[in-house]
Amino acid sequence: MELERREYHNHLILQQHHQFARNHMPQPHVESAYYNRSPVQPSVSGRSTISSSPSLASVAQTDTNSWIGSTASNARNARPVTKSPTGWSGRASQRFTNPISDAIIDDACNLDLHPRVPVDVVIRVVGMIKAFYEAPKNKGAGASQAIMAVMYVSNLEDPAYVRRSMEVLDILYKYGGPIFAQNLSLNLDFYQHFLETRKHRNQEEKENISFLCSLFAGWYLLVPSFDDLAHAGNMADPTLRVKQFFEGLVRANYPFPIGSLNHIPAEKMASITAWSLLRGGAFSFATYRH
Repeated sequence: MELERREYHNHLILQQHHQFARNHMPQPHVESAYYNRSPVQPSVSGRSTISSSPSLASVAQTDTNSWIGSTASNARNARPVTKSPTGWSGRASQRFTNPISDAIIDDACNLDLHPRVPVDVVIRVVGMIKAFYEAPKNKGAGASQAIMAVMYVSNLEDPAYVRRSMEVLDILYKYGGPIFAQNLSLNLDFYQHFLETRKHRNQEEKENISFLCSLFAGWYLLVPSFDDLAHAGNMADPTLRVKQFFEGLVRANYPFPIGSLNHIPAEKMASITAWSLLRGGAFSFATYRH
């Protein structure tokens, strides 16, 4: 793990010669991010909404045409992960160079620069993601870039980096709106692979399993508002698969931290656990072995 930290720092040094250009790029500014609770606080009872509408959370104030582009256009600059203990050789095995990815990997997930998750940095990334929502096409490109960057860090060996990537993902999901939720739902296979295939050997790695479960529990009652769905192009509720993922974890007896399920009504939890595997489901996990 110490080797990986040094490799990570060396990568940051190699990226410094690009910093001047990025510093002269128009930077998004988010005046406020609307949500009914702090992103780092546990879930509370009631029906909550995922923030997306520009009337609730400011979109980045910048000329988005200067830096908006598709993730695919950056594939030529992709760099492979040094180590991938998850065994994932797909989307998360490469780092793509773009402003959103750089902000997440080099800034928000830089443990030496930020001993605690820098909420202000992540909210700035939310503004960059939402700037794409106003583009005439490829509205989900920014959300896709963010998901790729988060998975890249989650695919590293050091569990401290893995935990930070999860903390960043929590804020992005709560503030990123339905388009971000949709992009996460399209990549849940990575997180199932992470839970079932990665070797979680020490206590810190096992605690990351519980922490990830707590995130899905915290997202379970979140729903996008009608206005947000309309603003996203009359999108259908994209949180269904995220909810189904959580339900699969519950039925497979995954470890949830004490209190992380308290906001979910008892009758709802009973209906989840009583769901017969014979009736199928979007996600089926092997029973977790403590």
